[in-house]
Amino acid sequence: MNHELLILDPIDLAASQITASSALAAFPDDALADPDPKIVYKAAAAGAVTITVDLLADTAWDTVFLGFTNVDGDDSWAIHRATAAAPSTWISTLATTTLRSAGAWGQRHHGLAVLAAPVTSRYIRLTTTTTAALSAGVLLVGQRMALTWPQEYGGGRKPVERGLIQPTLGGGIARWKLGRTAAYRMTLGDLTDDELEALWRTVDEHGEMDPVLIVEQYAAASARQPKMHYGRLTGLDYYARADAQKSRYELIVEEWR
Repeated sequence: MNHELLILDPIDLAASQITASSALAAFPDDALADPDPKIVYKAAAAGAVTITVDLLADTAWDTVFLGFTNVDGDDSWAIHRATAAAPSTWISTLATTTLRSAGAWGQRHHGLAVLAAPVTSRYIRLTTTTTAALSAGVLLVGQRMALTWPQEYGGGRKPVERGLIQPTLGGGIARWKLGRTAAYRMTLGDLTDDELEALWRTVDEHGEMDPVLIVEQYAAASARQPKMHYGRLTGLDYYARADAQKSRYELIVEEWR
């Protein structure tokens, strides 16, 4: 079944847990642990770069997101993992494949890897091969929330303008153009008690301050970038019991670009 919706509660990563094989001094690998996608890591040169994540202990995970990159359609990545007991034995987890997600436009693009089932390791190693020196703003690792039923119909996106518009006395419009982002609204109407508990834990841990990743139709053959929403939950309200066995929760994620 295509569960249609991926909700990722990312593992908290300190700067010391991420190490890149190449980095410019002014744009160190520390930036990948910063939630702000405009604080970026940059490699010193084009070609192959490895980014290693130390989870500090064997941990279950199934999703890796490398976001806000400068990669083009010919660039690739692969993922390997190693356990605490065998740190030098790297197991292939994602064979070399295109890094840039389908449907990307603009200057910054995302890579998303979703495994068929969770794996357990202490170390995760991303190997990227790019025609220009790699730049990336966000690295997330975690285990996605699995839903029995997809979201309800009626979800959708809208633009969110940061600029200001003021009608003038002469009948014109004064504009102060600033940034523009987007928001995505979804309704989960058939949550089991276990799913509700897992979702509430994510909401309680992140609130409206800390970023999460939500992806529409992630199980498609190629997840599309316009359906990847990295940002904060907003407008949080009560969840409600829909019937004797299921609960309903409406969520909105406002993108952080």
